[in-house]
Amino acid sequence: MNPRLAALLAALLLAQPALAQPALMQSRGEEREAAQEAYGAGNFAEAGAILRRLLEKAPADADLLRRLANVQAAQDDLAGAQETIERALALAPADLDVQLARANILAWRGRAGDARAQADAIALAQPDYPGLADAQNFIARQQQARSIRLFSAGIGAGISRVEFPGGSGDTWTMASGAIAASLTPAVRAVLEVEHERRALSDTRLALRADMLRQTSGSLFISGSVTPSPDFRESWSVGVGGEEALGTQSTLLLDGRYAAYRGDDVFVARLGVRQTLGKSLALSARTINLFGGGEGYRLGGAVRLDSISDEGPLWFVSAASYPDTEAGDTRQLDAFGAGLSLPVSPRMRLRLGSDYERRDDSYSRLTVALGLGWTFGQR
Repeated sequence: MNPRLAALLAALLLAQPALAQPALMQSRGEEREAAQEAYGAGNFAEAGAILRRLLEKAPADADLLRRLANVQAAQDDLAGAQETIERALALAPADLDVQLARANILAWRGRAGDARAQADAIALAQPDYPGLADAQNFIARQQQARSIRLFSAGIGAGISRVEFPGGSGDTWTMASGAIAASLTPAVRAVLEVEHERRALSDTRLALRADMLRQTSGSLFISGSVTPSPDFRESWSVGVGGEEALGTQSTLLLDGRYAAYRGDDVFVARLGVRQTLGKSLALSARTINLFGGGEGYRLGGAVRLDSISDEGPLWFVSAASYPDTEAGDTRQLDAFGAGLSLPVSPRMRLRLGSDYERRDDSYSRLTVALGLGWTFGQR
């Protein structure tokens, strides 16, 4: 072979990796941008898939790990996000972007003290680092919110005109009070007391705790007890939650077991809430009752709510479902409407009315009035 040709071929072969490297780096850069675009658009599954593919080729890339940790946090996998960001920090302990992501993830997990320590370390290195001030403010709010804090209270009263088969009637009255408090940054609880007077009377105590998640969803647990009940349940327990199906739809699911003097029942409700434009939300649920003497019964309910941050609020509802009182389950048809009016920035007046009819039992028309207060930021 010509010596000059052999030298040229050798030079080309040696140059190929160097020529390929910029193209490879450009491709990976484009994939990072694609992952960031998917993350910004809320397509967290796609963003995570892209980042994991990149990490297979570069498992020691701290920036990729940081981005993946942010995706995991957005998917409410805070434990996984914590593990990923710790790997990134071990690879790049001086990287302030990694440290800032770690501070935010710690705060989201409720570890405000550790988050504050990480933010202080960033401030020591670069006090004006982009995003640090927002993280510090969020951590401060988390620390403040860790104490139990009352954020709302309300009272209400109602009167019902009741008609029985045969033409006889009666008047029933009811009164209620409720307080709501933040137990932790992610847990809120509501305690409610209801007293209803008929020919006999019952006083019911109910407690519900809502656990707010990082994404647009929540879980709750609930319970109630009625000392010496006449028509209410002796006790009950429930669990449920909401999960966003998109920007306009939310899945609704809950179940409740209630013990009565005559029988026990389990009620499962499955539904969807759909936002209609910017001012309305429509909810529809199936109501499934097990027990109550007949095994299984099915019903449903729909409700239309107005949406407003500060102005008047209203709702209308209709339902037909199996309902249990005093251990006796009957089909109930109901129609209701309500209005909530702002009296002041922290007080609302609530007005409501509903009509219900039970098969082979009574019908009643109820009018209710209530006042609600909020304290500080909810």
